[in-house]
Amino acid sequence: MVAADAADYTWMEGAAGLNWGEVARAPSSTCHAPAGLPNIKASLGSGFLLRLPEPMLAKPGPIPVTDAWLFEPKMDGFRCLVCTHGRLLARSRRGWDMTALLPELRGLAGNVQLDGEIVALDENGLPDFHRLSARLLHKRDGIEVTYFVFDVLAVEGLRTTMLPYQERRLLLETLQLEGPGVKLVATFEDGQALFDAVCARGLEGVVAKRLRDAYKPGERTWVKTKNRATARFAEERARARSAARARV
Repeated sequence: MVAADAADYTWMEGAAGLNWGEVARAPSSTCHAPAGLPNIKASLGSGFLLRLPEPMLAKPGPIPVTDAWLFEPKMDGFRCLVCTHGRLLARSRRGWDMTALLPELRGLAGNVQLDGEIVALDENGLPDFHRLSARLLHKRDGIEVTYFVFDVLAVEGLRTTMLPYQERRLLLETLQLEGPGVKLVATFEDGQALFDAVCARGLEGVVAKRLRDAYKPGERTWVKTKNRATARFAEERARARSAARARV
């Protein structure tokens, strides 16, 4: 597996005593294609126009410790499902049509459906949710955003959600999606080391994905481990408590 360019993850460099640039550039042995693996696209059959599925979700939990998982940094942004079958459609987790707000996505490859996160980076290359909100919710000019892609849901009208995550990730990396405004989320084999790295940089946390799992719309099968020291975590906790009191 080829991870995203290390330059897009400069906040991982040297974190927790590890050279995250080298980790990002190195292929992941866990996700190497086994010998004789058939061409994934060829095995999917004939295609047709598909609706975007509901997003797969994550449940809170500790970092899994087996080698059956890969790990991604949790990007602090807006979840975004994208379809380029015929025309561009960008939809939030809850169904908000974001297409007109994201001209950065107009150059995406055709005939794909993708899952990822819209992120605004600050001057240090770190995700900044308040900058993102200013751009998308308050329509403030001059704030660039990046679509960090972490899954492929369909290619050329062929649904890929039934494939295990390991195969979807391999397929995603063959699509050559990266360009201005679009990057692949890097994956790592050592979840605890990644979590230590993101915590050292004050970032949101880590998402764990089991290699054998299909993409299950609406289900909470992924595992998210949040950095409880971030201001965003405190904000989310305060909102949850306020909502709970309102229901009493």
